[in-house]
Amino acid sequence: MADNDLAAYREGQRRRWLQRQSTVNGGTASSEGSPQPEATNIDAAQSSSAGTATATGTGSPLVRITAVQNNSGSSASGPSHHRMSSTSPPPPASRGTPKVTEEDQPLQKCHILPLGGEVNNLDALDQLNSVLKTLRTEKKAVREDDVLEGKNKQEYIIASVLPKEGGIIVEPTEFFIEGPPVEKVTKLQLVCTDQNGEDNSEETLFSNYVAPYFQSQFNNHPHKITEILDVNHMLDIFGLKFVVAAA
Repeated sequence: MADNDLAAYREGQRRRWLQRQSTVNGGTASSEGSPQPEATNIDAAQSSSAGTATATGTGSPLVRITAVQNNSGSSASGPSHHRMSSTSPPPPASRGTPKVTEEDQPLQKCHILPLGGEVNNLDALDQLNSVLKTLRTEKKAVREDDVLEGKNKQEYIIASVLPKEGGIIVEPTEFFIEGPPVEKVTKLQLVCTDQNGEDNSEETLFSNYVAPYFQSQFNNHPHKITEILDVNHMLDIFGLKFVVAAA
């Protein structure tokens, strides 16, 4: 198409558009100035504070843009941003590291001794083999002072463990069986070395301190049915100091 023909075509298009505009507005539009674009292009240069774009020369909104509020409370008049909703729950709040219990941690070392009577220590692991395997399979926690029964009905006591809170038996757990058997105590003599300025009789010390202390040890620790005590062992019983004088 020649330049003159192209110019004539554009002029014809402009005049037809002006005629349509004059019909819509009920008046005659000026032919001066640049032609307005076709209806497929929207002039959104003028925007209200609510984000409503209107075409120049008309009062009806063509495009409504919802502005995203920023932290300062002002609205943005630029391109619209669509906030997508999600049915997924929000991420959990940051939490501290949960406390590890003996049921969660592996047992590193375990010292086992015969309970009462003279027995061959070297026979201990053979006697307890099936018991220890069951504890490992069922992942039951092993703690200090636990009592185990071997296949010969001989009782064994867990003298000490590492970690001290106890744990579950795993493949790398080390077992130790050296040491004298632990005797079952039928009598125990305690001497109160510090009464914190009080003057309590033997009956008061026993009824108000010693008896409640040992009872609480077993009530608060249902798994605990024994406690190993050595001569000269110090005990802090409800604020008073006691020493094991004889057992």
